[in-house]
Amino acid sequence: MPTGVFNRSVGMGLVIVGAARFQALDLELGLELGNRSVDILARAQPSRGLRP
Repeated sequence: MPTGVFNRSVGMGLVIVGAARFQALDLELGLELGNRSVDILARAQPSRGLRP
């Protein structure tokens, strides 16, 4: 999925995979994925709340 179109989906997917890496004690990759997810989710636009 391109991040420009599906920011929320891509960001949440990274959160899930990052959490799984933490549980598997791969802390470095878990942290990297968590940071990437925060960067992507910061650009997500709340389109549902903006509809009239």
